[in-house]
Amino acid sequence: MLNRVSVALIKMSLPKSYKVDMPQERVEERKSQRQLAHVEDRHDVLIAADYTEQFTTDRVFATRDELLDWAKNVGKQLGFVIIIRRSDCGSKGRGSKGRQLAILVCEMSVRGDHNHAPAETLVGHAYAGRLTSQEKDMVGKMVYNKVKSGNMLLALKDVNPQNLTTIRQVYNEWMTHIRAKRGQLSEMQHLMRLLEEDKYTHWSRTEEGSTVIRSLLWAHPVSIQLFNQFPTVVLLDSTYKTNKYRIPLLEMVGMTSVGFTYTIAFGYMCNEREPKVTWALQKLRGLLLREEDMPKVM
Repeated sequence: MLNRVSVALIKMSLPKSYKVDMPQERVEERKSQRQLAHVEDRHDVLIAADYTEQFTTDRVFATRDELLDWAKNVGKQLGFVIIIRRSDCGSKGRGSKGRQLAILVCEMSVRGDHNHAPAETLVGHAYAGRLTSQEKDMVGKMVYNKVKSGNMLLALKDVNPQNLTTIRQVYNEWMTHIRAKRGQLSEMQHLMRLLEEDKYTHWSRTEEGSTVIRSLLWAHPVSIQLFNQFPTVVLLDSTYKTNKYRIPLLEMVGMTSVGFTYTIAFGYMCNEREPKVTWALQKLRGLLLREEDMPKVM
């Protein structure tokens, strides 16, 4: 149990080159008051702020992490990011007194002093917006359930209203989980593995004398079943600049007898020249169980 806590004084002062037009008696009087906010003179020049009282507590902390969380939360309320300058977990080595000690300071401090006012908001601060281990696990579960990154951020702030995480940090954590799931596989190898696991029908094409995949087409089993039931109309369309490789995404869409559309297949092709499109249409034709069911309108 941590029944005694030593947290360093977080103090703010002017650089030595500054000159303050204020009587020394008045300065000493204000310093002795230990004001919660920063002390300013009539020219709005920051002199000092003593936060010893805010970081002094008789509370008993069950764990070291609980102590650090408390100190960091106090710092956030005051407009500072608190970091560990030095800590001692009670070792009895040379020069140690065998007691537990944690010296915490503002991130911007130099020897405990710095010359900036408390931040009005810590939103956007990389350190203050770090995700905790529980929040990372929560993001991982939402990634598995295919939750959008924007909704992930809303969920995090709903659980913890004081959360300072930004959408960029959530997106970075989302990508970390994706990369961890992929492991040592390349992106293409990972895609091919997912197609196999989910039992998609897929085809790939490489250039002569190369193992690099230049075209890829895949279709879900349910889509194949719908295509054989409603093959009359097929719509083909390609979208551009929708992926980081800047290659066209081909989409094949069918239409039911009541006018509803459904996706038949998707495909990546390096270009839309005749050989590539002909190859994709041949694979589409191969999905039909009967030759006489060829589409009437394309």
